[in-house]
Amino acid sequence: MRNDEASFGYDAYSILSTGRDQHGEFLPILFKSFGDFKPGFYIYLTVPFVAMLGLNEWAIRLPAAISGILGVYLLYLVVWNLFKNQKIALASAFSLSISPWHIAFSRGAWEAQVTVTLVLAGLLFFIKALNQNNKYLVFSTGFFGVSLLMSHGAKPAIPLLLLSFLPVYWKKIIKIPFRIVLLSSFLFIMLSLPIIFSFFNGKSTRVAFLLFTNKYQNAKVETIARDFLNNWSNHYSLPILFIKGDGNPQHSAADFGAFITLDIVFLFLGLKTLVNFKDVKGEAKVFILILLILAPLSSTLTSEGVNFERYLMFFILINIILGLGISNFKRNLFWGIFLLLYLFSFLLFLDAYFIHTSAKNGAWQTGYKEIVQFITPIQENFQKIYIPQGGDQPYIFFLLYQRYSPEKFQAFSASVNIPNGSGTGMDYISKLDNIEFVDLNKFNPPLNQSFLIVLPVNNTYKFEGFLKSIHGVKDPIGFPIYKIDEYVPKRL
Repeated sequence: MRNDEASFGYDAYSILSTGRDQHGEFLPILFKSFGDFKPGFYIYLTVPFVAMLGLNEWAIRLPAAISGILGVYLLYLVVWNLFKNQKIALASAFSLSISPWHIAFSRGAWEAQVTVTLVLAGLLFFIKALNQNNKYLVFSTGFFGVSLLMSHGAKPAIPLLLLSFLPVYWKKIIKIPFRIVLLSSFLFIMLSLPIIFSFFNGKSTRVAFLLFTNKYQNAKVETIARDFLNNWSNHYSLPILFIKGDGNPQHSAADFGAFITLDIVFLFLGLKTLVNFKDVKGEAKVFILILLILAPLSSTLTSEGVNFERYLMFFILINIILGLGISNFKRNLFWGIFLLLYLFSFLLFLDAYFIHTSAKNGAWQTGYKEIVQFITPIQENFQKIYIPQGGDQPYIFFLLYQRYSPEKFQAFSASVNIPNGSGTGMDYISKLDNIEFVDLNKFNPPLNQSFLIVLPVNNTYKFEGFLKSIHGVKDPIGFPIYKIDEYVPKRL
């Protein structure tokens, strides 16, 4: 389980128990998380699951899993309403259901996954508002507004999406009764206010830090423009989309991109079909082409560049284009051979994701659950227990798996908080009861008393005393990753 997931779960548990987050804020909209402030709608979605199932991985991840299922159906409805073609709608929904990105993000507590589903719902009601009943516009703006409260990636993506509507559908939009437009606008603005205020009250530190312009001091305009265009064009990279991914091992399986490699065939066929496709007045075609250009901008603006968590609208568009390609693939002998190869490629992904991805210890914070489960029964037997500090944020796993009293942690969380420990807006927690989280590079423990210490197996730290190994933690495929040692002072 990732530290972000653990934080979501513990905050939901804290809200359920006390009405406050882990830091004592009453029903916040933006939750403080490791120094960042995250939109908290996913946490509130998790609260009823924690209430029903308890504080565990299932409860934390179910909102994204259910959202993933709903997303497939919503994409079917969106595409059907765009093209009035059931074959294309079914093909697009099928493409989404088996895409590595969708599978990976539906199996973890990813706000991006739920954001995609909310955006699809907003798109569906927007199309219905234009073509069936204007009152659906209120539902559309409601879903778009809530998506802003779900993830950072929605902040630039939603304005870009709304901007894409205007050149295509403005004739229909101006025919919507003013009272409906006013009500819809009011609802969207009200839902957007917490995000807008966050840019002025210091609760958008992570967003500000990630802006790609931060690396420039006295750069020329042409240098910034060139880097921006390179960043934008990288989002269309076929190796990134179909082969190697965005470089973050949490976002897909090893040596797989966001889509199955052979989807490249459907992509080019889909683009060809899109250009030639004859739908009513060409509105859907123009809308997709405009958004295909604008959608990557939300991720382009960050220093990370390509990041699948911020692709959002781009993934929706690619799956629609893949659906166009699949539905127009000619059935012949080659089709049968290609289908077998495609199935084989998909099975390779499943093998890579469910078996080999589990070995990526550094990415998934593997081992902390086992560490907590071993230490908890013997914690009171030691005056001090030392855990390596770092970006994994080990404290959150103790809060989660020990079901640590939210009231107790809220009472002292501010006193043990170490702000901006990494220089990038990340905070750390220094201790929980007799457990101290320490930087091993600067660690100088008292060597005249016994203590318990958790060390990575590759650690080279030396003590002037005797370390007795009392437990080892292995990764899912059996390789040792942590050792839990008892320190015994050196005898004089």
